[in-house]
Formats: sequence, structure tokens, C-alpha cells
Amino acid sequence: MTATPFDRQRASWPIPLTLQRHSSSGAKAQGCVAARTDLVAVAQHLAPRSQRYANLRLTLGEMDVVFWSTQSVDLPWLPVNVIYLQPPSQQIFLPIGWTHNVAEGTLSSLLPDLPGKSKTVGPLVLLPRSPRSDVSAIRLIELDQSLSVAAVDWAFILRGQR
Repeated sequence: MTATPFDRQRASWPIPLTLQRHSSSGAKAQGCVAARTDLVAVAQHLAPRSQRYANLRLTLGEMDVVFWSTQSVDLPWLPVNVIYLQPPSQQIFLPIGWTHNVAEGTLSSLLPDLPGKSKTVGPLVLLPRSPRSDVSAIRLIELDQSLSVAAVDWAFILRGQR
């Protein structure tokens, strides 16, 4: 019999990390997510008001636009459908009304090992892949590439330069 080395990385994938619906009352939103296709409508609304939201950050994902802050902050009303984010736990944002199925310490240790994820864990959003379901696999958006809402060139976006 030969000794076969145990490949921990291979044995643990895919991570059984899911988001599950849960009831939450009184949650104060500390961010929101809109569809990237709604960016021009968001820009039309925010262009004249952006200086009011200097403490709010903006991250553009492949399919999403994320407004967020690790501090308590006022969120703008946006003229599009949004998913509101609860205050982050260890810089991890979850949608209001959702929770994950692993312990906090376990989640923090798993995230750097996600395929395609950078090894440093900065702020990020975990969203459900199937938002109409009660339990869903995750979709991850890293928030390390962001700008202050006040620093965004909203006129450039309004010209259709997405």
C-alpha cells in the first residue's frame, strides 16, 4: 500500500457555502446593489447629488453596481430596483433577509480559498445566485476596486461610456 498525500484544497471543494433566507426586522441598510444595466438611470439621478454621498463607495461588477460603506452612511434613493445590504460582519456584506450557513470564523477562513478570489480578503458582497429561492449558492463581488460616489465622473457615464 502506498501513502497518498491528502489534498485538503481538492477535498474541500466545492464549499458547501449557501445563503439562506431568514427573517430580519429593523435592519438598517449600509449598502445596496443594482443591476449594471441600470447604471445610466442611476447616473441621471446621482449626478447632481453625488457630493452629498462622499462617504459612500461605488464598485462596478460585471453584472452589478454596488454602493457600500463599512461605516454607517445615508443611502441615496435610486430610481431602479435594488437589493439592500445589511451592515457588514468582518467586511462581508449580505443582503437584508439572508444569512450564510457557516460560522463566522469558518467563513472568514474559507473566503481566501475561493476559486478566482484574490488571497487577501477585503470588503466583499455575497449575493444569492437564485434570489427567488429560499436557499441559494453564492455569487461573490469583491469591493476592493471602488471610488467615492462623489469622485465618480457621472457625466462620462451619462454619455453612455459604461
